Amino acid sequence: MVKISIFATALVLMGWCSSQAPTTDVDKAAAQFFQRLNAAQYDLIYNDAAEQFKSQNSKASVQDDLVQVMGRGRVQSWTRVSMTFTKEKNAQVALPVYTIRQDQSASELTLKFIDVDSEWKLLGFALRPHGPAQ
Repeated sequence: MVKISIFATALVLMGWCSSQAPTTDVDKAAAQFFQRLNAAQYDLIYNDAAEQFKSQNSKASVQDDLVQVMGRGRVQSWTRVSMTFTKEKNAQVALPVYTIRQDQSASELTLKFIDVDSEWKLLGFALRPHGPAQ
């Protein structure tokens, strides 16, 4: 009986001490990205990104890419159309895909987030324009 109690306590503690970011928080991280994008807070987007992202991308190049995205107009709305999860070097990675409506167009924006200490950090983004807004 004591062995079962110790084992059950150990399982509870392992679950309680788990340091994975909740998958439900991916949309919250994306909303923060879109809010900062609309506010032209490119430095804040870069500074809060994952270290791996910053080591592979200069602040100037990321800012240029974000300005290019905003060249199509402010993001009026975003709707997640899909999301997949993978593992990279034992870290959970989320790849949500959003349809975004901007002033002058509609596009598909894929964001890439990595779980860093129970927080979703930006690891990348890719824009695929669709054409004029409907």
